[in-house]
Formats: sequence, C-alpha cells, structure tokens
Amino acid sequence: MTKSVHVKETPAITIDPVSFVVKFGLNRWAQFAPITTYVFTICSPATNTWWIVRKRFSECYSFRQQLLKTPGLSKQVDALVQATTSLKFPRRKIQGDTDEIKAERTAALKLFVASLASMRAACTRLALASHPPEVLAQASDLYTHLTAFLEVPDLHAQEEVRLLITTSTLTARHHSTLGCEEDFNTECPICLEEMGVNELLQLQCGHSFHPKCVDDWTKTSQTCPICRTLSYDESYIVGCAVHMILHEHSDESLLYRLRRCSTVTEDVQRTPAILLQGPQLIQQHPITDTVCSVCLESLDSSPRQLLCGHAFHMSCIFGWLTSQSSCPVCRKTASHGYLTQVDGCGSGGQLRLV
Repeated sequence: MTKSVHVKETPAITIDPVSFVVKFGLNRWAQFAPITTYVFTICSPATNTWWIVRKRFSECYSFRQQLLKTPGLSKQVDALVQATTSLKFPRRKIQGDTDEIKAERTAALKLFVASLASMRAACTRLALASHPPEVLAQASDLYTHLTAFLEVPDLHAQEEVRLLITTSTLTARHHSTLGCEEDFNTECPICLEEMGVNELLQLQCGHSFHPKCVDDWTKTSQTCPICRTLSYDESYIVGCAVHMILHEHSDESLLYRLRRCSTVTEDVQRTPAILLQGPQLIQQHPITDTVCSVCLESLDSSPRQLLCGHAFHMSCIFGWLTSQSSCPVCRKTASHGYLTQVDGCGSGGQLRLV
C-alpha cells in the first residue's frame, strides 16, 4: 500500500497581470478577422518557476465545456471540477471584440486560468492520499489534460517533483526521530563533541555527524569518515530521484509515479548505477545581470530569469514576451524561467537564487 505523504502548505500559484494581442486570423466561422489572444504569466512561488500561456477565448470556452460534460466523476474529482466551472464565465458574443468585451474576458479568464492551475495542484494532492483506483484514474486523466492546456513546461514539472520528494524526505526523517530526543545522546565521530537529534546529518550508510564537520570532510572526500562507504550530498540524491521519476520507462502517468515520491530516494540509494550516472536535469544558470536589458534600469527585488540565464524586470520581460517568443538578449526561444530575488536593489545589488 502506498503511504500518504504530507505536503506542506506553499504559496498559491499566481497570475501576473493579463495582457492581450490582436492579430488577423481565421475566426470560428473561417472568416479572416481580428483575433484576440490573451497572454498569462503563471508564477509558482513554491517551485520558483514561471511560464507564459497564450489562449484565445474560444479555447478557454471549449475547455470549460469539456469539463462540464465529463461524465461519471467521483465525488472527490467532481468537487475539483465544480470549483472551476462554478466561476462566472463570459458568454460568447457574435459581434467583434469591443474594448468592453476584452476587459470582461481579461478579468474572467485570469480567474479561470488560476483556478485550472489550482485544480492541477489539487490532483497531485489526491494522488498522494489514499483513494480508490477509480478516483486516482480520473485525477490522472484530469491532471494530464490540465498540464497540456496550461502548457506546463518541463522545468515546472521537474521542480514540482523535486519539491514533493524533498518534502516527503523531510517528513519521513522527522517521523523516524520522533520521541528519540531524550534517549539520543552521542558524540560526533569527527569533533568528538556531543550532538542532539536536531543537530546531526546522517549519511546513507547510517553514520551521523555534525553537518559542518561532515561538510568539511566531503569537500575533499566522497566517502564516510568511518566506514569509507561512498556518500553523496542529499540534494544530489534528490536530483537523482527526480530524474528517476521523470524519466522512468513506464506506461503509468506522471501522477501515478508521484505516488512513489516517499520511497524513491531509498530506491536511488540502493541503485549504484543511478548514483554514478547522476541526475540529468534542467539546471539554473548563475545570474550575472544587474541591469534589465529591456529598459536599462537596475533590476528590482524580484526579477524574472529565463532559462538562458538572462534576468529582467517582470513588466519588461512580460511586455516583450506578449508579442515575442525569444530572449531579448541572446534570442534563444523563451517562454518560461525562474523566480529570483535581488539582495540590495539598485547599483551594486547582488542577485541570488531563491
């Protein structure tokens, strides 16, 4: 039986101010006419990622109709769908998109897209809990459709899995040491000073040390100071576990594979080949920009970084990507990236990863 995993509360997904672009194209009557495309920037503080979604009103309308007409939903999944379909949604109009119509749709579609993103996250929570197979199957199908409609990039999916594995690992470690505080009284084998249960770092072989002591040791050696067993940094193991779940050759959907996030780190530690190969994941580039290349002003406290590594003001890069699909600096294809922070805004501020 798969164990339930407690996932800590994280800031909700947010939608940056919505914009729209009007270009000529074919409407639903196959007529050449002005077409309005609404542009959303979805931000996830929990995973420190963001991405751009471009949708026409007709696409959102059709997807909502699919949700409304999905038959035979379980009580749990139907509750998720109802939370979105019960939102006020604009009616279709025969006349062209007036300013009033575009304003109404901009406000409504922002709430609709935000609700879809929340529904997708709720599907993950359903998968990690103990529910009947039919509930999991419905949640998996819904999750797959939402991922496609929201154009969720691989980067966000990767960081979602990393968050779940990290959280479940910390939870398991907390449970394994619960009630041991009074009985735990040992000394660090490196410095020979006592260490409590809340001030130790345990290697894969089971030996424990002060974090600083073993960190100093592993700067020059990848083995345990006592038994000489190969030892890896926890973030490295989590990275291997993320890679294992994302790239596992299986007919199961990602949502089903996420149910194993509570035990996957143990599987990785028992598989030397995976540890030796290492994680093959999307990596964040070091940030070297201190000035936004769009407006040439100093970066503020929360710039947006693209996968290529270049960082910009939120409003600047959002305005650029409303009509473009590449980095303003290096011209690499771009529609998503990382949320970052700046220590000491203005001249001389230091950029750091969140």
